[in-house]
Amino acid sequence: MPIETGVLTQQQIKLLDDKVDNVLKQYGIVGQSIALLHKGQLIYRKSNGLDDIEKKTSVENNTVYSIYSVTKLFVITLVLDLVDKDKIELDQTIGHYLKDIPQAWQSLTIRQLLSHTSGLPEFFSIEIELPENQRDVIEQQANKPFQFTPGSRSKYIQTGFLLIKKLIEQETGQAFVSAINNLIVNPLKLKHTSFGGGDVEVINRTNHYYTLEQGKFIDRGIHPFPRYTFASSGLNSNIQDIAIWFNALISGEIIAKETLFDSWQPIHHTNGNVGEYANGWQYKNDGRITTIGHYGGRDVNLRHIFLNEDPNDAVTVIHLTNGRAKPFFNMLEFSISLANVVLPGLQDKASALKENMAQLMADNKLGLAIEYYHRFKKSSKTHNVDTEKVINDLGYETMFNHSTTTKTIELFKLNILAYPDSANLHDSLAEAYLKDNNDKLAIKHYSKAYEMDATLDYIPAILKRLNNKKSK
Repeated sequence: MPIETGVLTQQQIKLLDDKVDNVLKQYGIVGQSIALLHKGQLIYRKSNGLDDIEKKTSVENNTVYSIYSVTKLFVITLVLDLVDKDKIELDQTIGHYLKDIPQAWQSLTIRQLLSHTSGLPEFFSIEIELPENQRDVIEQQANKPFQFTPGSRSKYIQTGFLLIKKLIEQETGQAFVSAINNLIVNPLKLKHTSFGGGDVEVINRTNHYYTLEQGKFIDRGIHPFPRYTFASSGLNSNIQDIAIWFNALISGEIIAKETLFDSWQPIHHTNGNVGEYANGWQYKNDGRITTIGHYGGRDVNLRHIFLNEDPNDAVTVIHLTNGRAKPFFNMLEFSISLANVVLPGLQDKASALKENMAQLMADNKLGLAIEYYHRFKKSSKTHNVDTEKVINDLGYETMFNHSTTTKTIELFKLNILAYPDSANLHDSLAEAYLKDNNDKLAIKHYSKAYEMDATLDYIPAILKRLNNKKSK
């Protein structure tokens, strides 16, 4: 898929390059590949960092990554194709199609399974040895209680997509992998897209999954996903193939545009609250912009972003990595930051403030970050912008990413000056003081937070423990 030239200015390309380079350094990303689409057309791509730390080999634009749960978006595409062909209805019960599943599960709708509102028990964990086959999984989970009343709330699980896999195989008459290949991979000539966990050799795949532990990178490798989990995870691809697939998807080449856009409508719980997932797509609408997509583990992200006033003028961000040093990295915020270069106005002013302050702090320039904050709050253009949440988030990111409480305490104190009546901020500052072993100030601010908001019912136990410690 060739890059559409002339869409971005040289200034925009440089700004994107700088952001991509900075995030690699700031969060200790080992290797990454990033692609941006505008209205489905590829307009930017870049890869940097390492495929293998020991061998010091680099990632490239054709490097293949395990995309983990972004796999679900390919699966949803196949489900929507069945809707288009009138083979299934999303609001029909799964028991209408599958007769060999537990009786208690049969009244769940396909939409509930996709949207993680089913309440089913979870079977998947990388910490345990999974059963050998799908039948054993279902038998093990069959008599377990529901986690909540179906439709009442959302909880992300893999069990629902296990049933979606069975549904696809029954209604297509094909094995699951064949169904994906025949609808998407083969027609679009996705030469670098295939299923397989860490126990399978995949050409040109980075076979690493790095985390930082006690100051050293640990390579955990790619999980050996059993084939029956492939509707949840297990697909491998690169930025080029994902870009081709997503362009075909939103252009109506695979399924009808109306079917796709209908799947992006929010799902409401029985109490009226909007769920986090819209038919499997992670969904967020802040009233100004909408983001649609999915994470893959903690290190892969795909987001389709648009202003609500013009959904067709959208930017898609594909971000694949093989691990990082810092535990806290908001890939959604970063994708919006990149998209904002293409379509200015996508990133809100508070998020831009946080991004700029975080960059200064990563360069050990806390003083300049605080000066930048004060200029922002004094400016006639931004003095009314609500910054409480973004500065609180920045404080926590700083505390856990940099193993320091000094900078975090300064940020939390800065935030309280602007929002002195926020119980949450006093609670945050108390937590930082506690981590800093300053029990006296921790007690002061926990007490203040609880005085302001008695629903913070965990605080009395903390205060009791600290006071008992002080009296000894």
